[in-house]
Amino acid sequence: MQAAIVWTEQIMKQTKTFAAKLLFGMVLVGISACNLPTTESTNTNNQQTQTAQQVSQETATKNQACTLVENGFGSQGQVKLRVEEVVTGLEVPWGIAFLPNQDMLVTERPGRVRLVRGGKLISQPVATINVTESGEDGLLGIATHPNFAKNRFFYIYYTADKNGSQVNRVERWRLSENGLTASPDRVIVDNIPVAQFHNGGRIRFGPDRMLYIGTGDARRTAKFPGC
Repeated sequence: MQAAIVWTEQIMKQTKTFAAKLLFGMVLVGISACNLPTTESTNTNNQQTQTAQQVSQETATKNQACTLVENGFGSQGQVKLRVEEVVTGLEVPWGIAFLPNQDMLVTERPGRVRLVRGGKLISQPVATINVTESGEDGLLGIATHPNFAKNRFFYIYYTADKNGSQVNRVERWRLSENGLTASPDRVIVDNIPVAQFHNGGRIRFGPDRMLYIGTGDARRTAKFPGC
């Protein structure tokens, strides 16, 4: 009986030793498995590396394409342009409005709205506006109403004298049926600040059919930090 007990204890010791070795081996295998990269992680790392290389190459290309030119006009450009003379005889043309019948209304900064029809400038101005003209002032932007074909309205942005002071103003005018004359309808916006530079003047109708007016900062940079 004592021999049997001793034999059993030996077997238990051997079993414990084997179990300990087995457990230690499993731990080593687990640690090794944690350190080995999986196929998925390898692919992800490769993709990330390729993406980073592509971004780096694109950035380098952009940097090469963008060069600071301190003097002159820089190297010859690669984009070919074709210049075509549409009409002559205008004095400081500033804005253009294209009409449904292919006519064009062109503003001249001294204060005239001109009509271009069939590629020719009509000698008589469509309208003459009393403007003040100095620096960037004068008759500037022009835009047609979204329903111009029905109401014949167009809008102009110009610099006017108001009680001895200069103001920028947006007015609505109506073009005659033959397109040769126009008459004022109403003032839309008045008292827009004026400056010799940064005077603004662009006007456009947006997709929402609202009229957008670009006024510039009128050199009042204290009111527009960062400009």
